[in-house]
Amino acid sequence: MSDDSSPGAPNPRDAHPHRPYANRPVAPVTMVLIAICVSIAILSALTGGGESWTRWLYISENPFVPWLSTSGKAAMLAASMGVEPAFLPEVRHGQVWRLFTPVLMHASILGFGILHILFNMFWLRDLGTLIEVRHRSKAFLALVIAIAIGSNLLQYTIKGPFFVGMSGVVYGLLGYIWVQGKMNPAFGFELNSQTLMFMMVWLVAGFTGMLGPIANFAHLGGLIMGAGIGAIAAWRSGAGDMIIRRREFRAAIAPVTDALHRCRTCGRTDRTNPELDFRVSSVDGE
Repeated sequence: MSDDSSPGAPNPRDAHPHRPYANRPVAPVTMVLIAICVSIAILSALTGGGESWTRWLYISENPFVPWLSTSGKAAMLAASMGVEPAFLPEVRHGQVWRLFTPVLMHASILGFGILHILFNMFWLRDLGTLIEVRHRSKAFLALVIAIAIGSNLLQYTIKGPFFVGMSGVVYGLLGYIWVQGKMNPAFGFELNSQTLMFMMVWLVAGFTGMLGPIANFAHLGGLIMGAGIGAIAAWRSGAGDMIIRRREFRAAIAPVTDALHRCRTCGRTDRTNPELDFRVSSVDGE
């Protein structure tokens, strides 16, 4: 995935003062995804679950994945139902949307199920908007689709087809922002350590079973996909050269002083702006 973190990339801080609403971040893909998820959740509640149409959104309707159906009970149950274990049979027959659509469904909004969609939508709004205003909407949509497919496939492969939720994508966006913030100073944002710690604790807690039935492998798969794509995007945007220059700079100033050099004009240092091209001399900032 290409990275468009350049001076010309959309940024709400670039708005003109005479446009009163121009400083509000515009993230149409993020808003559309939220609207679709909420609409499906409401329709499912109104139709009592809506199995007749939501079944088209699951990654597969065949509950028997071959390597998950090797036990005697599973094999007997499959035989009694007249179902042959198969890997993504619907997708292999052209229903490719199933690779993505599980992220659009959530647990019932009745009772505690509403927390599921609220949690995911708030995170999607914050993380999605942050990324989308820094990249083109098409690039952001491609990122979401890639993360969704990767997280869904890992969950399906290990646990089977019956899972829903945007949380795998949320973890993917989290991983993308985290890696970009660490590797690419031009990205302009670094994830708060407390936010990262909270999400990692939540991820681990899910695997303990304390939080109930959760698509934990979708979370893990999304995080891996997002971090991997973030690393590739950062490297393509020049992060590799930036890291090399940073190391060379620090190695060059080490014999001169232990303190970082600071520009006398703008006050910035190489720690906050490693792309600044300082010249090592006897006078700091020159």
